[in-house]
Amino acid sequence: MSFKSGLGSACNPIPKGDEAWWLIKRYPALIEATIERYPGRDIGQWYRGEMSSRKLLVLLENSDDEWPFKRHAARPFGRGGDWNEAEQMLAAIHEENALDRASKYVGGENEYVPKVFISPPERFERAVEAQTEAQQEEEQMDLLARSGLI
Repeated sequence: MSFKSGLGSACNPIPKGDEAWWLIKRYPALIEATIERYPGRDIGQWYRGEMSSRKLLVLLENSDDEWPFKRHAARPFGRGGDWNEAEQMLAAIHEENALDRASKYVGGENEYVPKVFISPPERFERAVEAQTEAQQEEEQMDLLARSGLI
């Protein structure tokens, strides 16, 4: 992963200091929590000038995939809260097995209702869609009520 893919371009690169400031302003808690996982490091070192912006970006870029910045920062800097590859594989295997099992007991007395796991970004997207639909339905009902049709 290269942070360069998220800001600037090859022809017009953003200086490391500006890139670091942009990330700090956008993800202060995630960056602090990630940097503190490195022994002897804290974000205060960067603020005091004891750590260069380049070093800060290198630490973030090479941090563990499960550390806060990589897990929760938006793409291309992180995964945007999404599962890592192993978690995605596990969810896919579970879904395949659960749906296979359910297909064997459809309509019977021992019918099995599978639980399918949905990734955090997809859950969020579904919640937003449901909220939008509910608002639209409420607005339609208000309009009908004001029109005297219901």
